Amino acid sequence: RGGGEEEKKTAAAQGEGKTAPATAPTRQMFLRDVADFLGDKFGATLVIDGSVPQRTSLEEAAAEFRRRYEDDAKLGSGGKGAGLPDTPPPSVALSST
Repeated sequence: RGGGEEEKKTAAAQGEGKTAPATAPTRQMFLRDVADFLGDKFGATLVIDGSVPQRTSLEEAAAEFRRRYEDDAKLGSGGKGAGLPDTPPPSVALSST
């Protein structure tokens, strides 16, 4: 019965002069619309997806962790592993907005 409800909504939209979308927009279409909106509304000339810098940052942090872990293992803990590291861990700031 749920499918009938959807058909009623589509028919109502068409009756009001609106057309129902044939399919959901793709990710690329959605991002293009967002970029167009930001350009029109706020004058943005460049809109980038933050997933690439986020991934790169996480990979760099993981490589740094592994390097420190392996260096500590080479030196042997000798009680050193129980304390704070000699150098502070890298600071990573990410935004998912």
